[in-house]
Amino acid sequence: MACADDGGAARLAAKAARDVPGRTVATYGTADGATYGVVELVQGRNGMSFHLTGPFEPAVPVALRLAGAHNALNAAGALAAADAFGVPASAAAQGFATFTGTERRLEELGTALGITVVDDYAHHPAEIRASIAAVRARTSGRVVVLFQPHTPSRLRAFFDDFVQALRTADVRMVAETFASAREAPDERAGARALALRAGGAYVTDAVAGARALAEQARPGDVVLVLGAGDIRPAGERLLELLRERATV
Repeated sequence: MACADDGGAARLAAKAARDVPGRTVATYGTADGATYGVVELVQGRNGMSFHLTGPFEPAVPVALRLAGAHNALNAAGALAAADAFGVPASAAAQGFATFTGTERRLEELGTALGITVVDDYAHHPAEIRASIAAVRARTSGRVVVLFQPHTPSRLRAFFDDFVQALRTADVRMVAETFASAREAPDERAGARALALRAGGAYVTDAVAGARALAEQARPGDVVLVLGAGDIRPAGERLLELLRERATV
């Protein structure tokens, strides 16, 4: 089973179908020719819906309480796997009715003064793009991002990709890089350089990030806190600052 929307996965699936006799290779996604097709995808503030086509009739309606086209693809992959193991996709799709996602994956922390704060584990460029696109469908306001790079080596390796991914947000902030236990702190000022190249602001840590976000965010915005390190408290503290402001 492979995602037809991913170039590498699609090529691997085609090679396996060609070179590994006796194996059944199936694909899923929005791409033409996918064994299990995602069609009529509609995204809204409270989730999304689509129809799944496949080796069955009729197409299966799917409703998700999640945001982001990437989650639609994840759901399609799960339903395709269920169908392959003999569980009807129509029955499996009912399981999404009560699924609201997992911690630190587009997790809504709260709303204050009309500003919604979302925490997400995204820490490489593809994830950042997907998360920004997902929350954009949920708001008529701006997408404000605070991103903490995870390890200096990853930041150096994907620097240009990080720049382009962050530029898809309306307001961008970059916190100092999280070094982790296996790497020393960044001595090359990579986070500062990323903020400059992405057209954003640099902050030293989660506390400073929360203060900066409180100054920048306005009613109708979605604030997206991104990173796999210790940046989540920035979103929590931001909500506290906004609620304190609301009581004044």
